[in-house]
Amino acid sequence: ERGAQFRRSIPYRPASNRLAEGWQQALEAAVRAIMGHAGVPATFWGYACVFAAYCMANSPDKRSAVDGKVPHERFYGEPNRHYQAVPFGCRAAFLLEREEREKFGSPTRQGVVLGHAQMGAFHVLDVETFRQSGFVSVRTTRDVHLDFTQFPCRDLVGVVPLSATAWTLSRQFYADVGVRAA
Repeated sequence: ERGAQFRRSIPYRPASNRLAEGWQQALEAAVRAIMGHAGVPATFWGYACVFAAYCMANSPDKRSAVDGKVPHERFYGEPNRHYQAVPFGCRAAFLLEREEREKFGSPTRQGVVLGHAQMGAFHVLDVETFRQSGFVSVRTTRDVHLDFTQFPCRDLVGVVPLSATAWTLSRQFYADVGVRAA
């Protein structure tokens, strides 16, 4: 009904399913490039995978030249109203909940974007909590200010510089999905 077709393949023989293997390879390459560009620790590979799949679903593909639609629009019949292209791992300042704010303290905290959530919100890693206690606190919020040029995780974990290939892959991926990345 929505373009998905059921096809049997031989168990444990990935070569018999070229289409799925091709998507999996593209997704893995995108995740490696995204994580390398952002300098995010390997702990967050799941967020990077979901982010890459989300970007791929909302970006033009080969069939878009024919029908003018992105995969999300082809599947659901309408464009994604909440899609906003942002670089994975960029700096984010998010608003604290009222209960968490101190009377004379800052109402915001520094974070790192780990991907899109529902209805235009973002998953944001609370950097201050991570630095102070090593505890991973990921918040989901719409009250966020993004800085596309800063990538705090590069400083946070002392990441090895990207190889030329990984740098080219990350730049190509972000260009394909319409993101301006530093």
